[in-house]
Amino acid sequence: MDLHSGLPYWIIRNSLWDYFHPLEKDLSTDVVIVGSGITGALMAHELCHAGIKCCIVDKRSIATGSSAASTALLQYEIDVPLCRMAKIIGEENAATAYHACLQSISDIKRVLEETGVNAGFEQLPSLFYASSAADNKLLEQEHEIRQKHKLPVNLLEKKKIREEYKVKTPGNALINEASAQMDAYRAATGLLAYHIKESGLKVFTHTSIKECIETSDGCIMTTDRGHKIKCGYVIIATGFEAGQFLPQKNHGSDLYLCTRIASGSFRTPVADTLPDLGNSRSVSIHPHKPIKTGSS
Repeated sequence: MDLHSGLPYWIIRNSLWDYFHPLEKDLSTDVVIVGSGITGALMAHELCHAGIKCCIVDKRSIATGSSAASTALLQYEIDVPLCRMAKIIGEENAATAYHACLQSISDIKRVLEETGVNAGFEQLPSLFYASSAADNKLLEQEHEIRQKHKLPVNLLEKKKIREEYKVKTPGNALINEASAQMDAYRAATGLLAYHIKESGLKVFTHTSIKECIETSDGCIMTTDRGHKIKCGYVIIATGFEAGQFLPQKNHGSDLYLCTRIASGSFRTPVADTLPDLGNSRSVSIHPHKPIKTGSS
């Protein structure tokens, strides 16, 4: 078996949707979504559902960026632990962010059910464990603040983890039963196929945005082929590549950011300024029997 195909796992598993549809003329719309991965697909779903005119632009084929190499995990945990985020933006704001992430898992399940897209969505518990015994105190702090704000979580000692799940960990762990997994590539392609057919959504692949200029009533974007897209708003949904759309100090860049942009998916810079959560690790659990969680 050749394990070196050169393509991301989810494309190999599902086969590539080779959708070639570059923008070939000027266009006017209400909202432009840059990126056709799972974030862009979910944004398009919400806009189409609300009756807002929109289109998607992607420099590649559909969903062949971050979504094609996804870990497939859906967890409400954010890069910055709740106990540390509370010190940065305030406890209530941090808790609100965590609850929004928790709600998003149910929302994704609902969207897939509404559209009939089979993305292999499956509810599974997950462990978030410390990489050493020295980090157990931090896990206890995290457990305490999550319980305070009624987030689903239990604290397990490493002995209990070994007994219940046959997983050997160097430290204790937090477990929550609200996690899930899904095939993000199949979800994105399925949602876009649904709205191309049902909502008349326009998806322009192999179309790169080279310039975005703010106007009095929105933005004008210029593609690599010189075509213009006039819109009211731009949503950046390019995953880990979103950084290229952030303001540049050096205006020698060939891409200029318009200020009327709502970012759909990028990691907050604050995560890069914080110490790690004890180098904690997260895993999904596939139980052979109903999961039993220990109480704290």
